[in-house]
Amino acid sequence: MLVGHERVAIGKAVACVLGPHGFDVQVVQSGDAVARVLQMRRWDGLVIDVAMSGRPSFELTDMAKTALEHSVPAVILVATVHRRTSYKRRPSRLYGADDYVEIHRLGQQLPAKLWSLLGAEPVTAPADAVLLRVLAGETCDDFPRTSSAALAEILIADLVLQHADGLVMAMSSADARALAAGALERARARFTDMTQEPPDAVERAFSRVLFRLGLVEAG
Repeated sequence: MLVGHERVAIGKAVACVLGPHGFDVQVVQSGDAVARVLQMRRWDGLVIDVAMSGRPSFELTDMAKTALEHSVPAVILVATVHRRTSYKRRPSRLYGADDYVEIHRLGQQLPAKLWSLLGAEPVTAPADAVLLRVLAGETCDDFPRTSSAALAEILIADLVLQHADGLVMAMSSADARALAAGALERARARFTDMTQEPPDAVERAFSRVLFRLGLVEAG
């Protein structure tokens, strides 16, 4: 699965959320990069922000559908206009793409839309089953301690996507963190409750994920 979004945190959060659903994801940050990487191998899906710099989304969609040796069966556009009522086009008018998802609904809607377009049953590794329950909002008292790093990643990725509208508009990493500060504290509390990790271990786990997503600087 190829994902294109200029904000590193959002692209990587999409990858984190799609992983437990059985998708192997590569993230790039410009339309030009999407065009280049599309031609390197066969792709099952393409998820692209409609407002990336470089090659416009309608050209990328046309390339994915008509210009490759193997066309991409699932092409989904990410709507980035910051109003929930925006970008309500019909799929047949999405520049040839198969569907679209509003940015703040990526975590909830994208996996199912991709599997539906691929015409296949969702693939979930047994090790990821509990992570999917976490994404669904279950308490998961039986969460395995050995998977605590994956849990931190899923919790933070989910909140990044829920706050994606604001994160796209944020001018800095500090602004982005401030937008999601309350949700981040709730995620920490949920992580602590499920893993029973001490505060210093919780902070280390969250700091590692926030750094990987580009929301904190190396320290």
